[in-house]
Amino acid sequence: MVIDNRIAGYILIEILKKTSGVNLFFKNPANTQVYKLWFDGLIFETPLPVINKKIENIELIQDVGFKARTRLHYLGLNPWNYKQLIIKLSGSTAEYKSELICIFPDYEFSPLAN
Repeated sequence: MVIDNRIAGYILIEILKKTSGVNLFFKNPANTQVYKLWFDGLIFETPLPVINKKIENIELIQDVGFKARTRLHYLGLNPWNYKQLIIKLSGSTAEYKSELICIFPDYEFSPLAN
């Protein structure tokens, strides 16, 4: 399943960082269906709390930013094989961003069984 702005309005309910990858869980407030985004890569969080925040916008970018490129080089990985997903959350202001930046070569996005 493709992740895109159709999940705007969903709520980020959990982040699990494991050695096997990163899992983000989102809840659709309209029907309480939970979706999971899994990827093997990096995640950068802003200092503001992100859990239980509503998704305002999602943007998938084919090139990674400077911070991710630097980190991938440090890990011995080729940054050209990675994409960047920016998840903007409610509560962002011009001074303080509330967002997640996910860096991965590929991802899986699917609903969880009820």
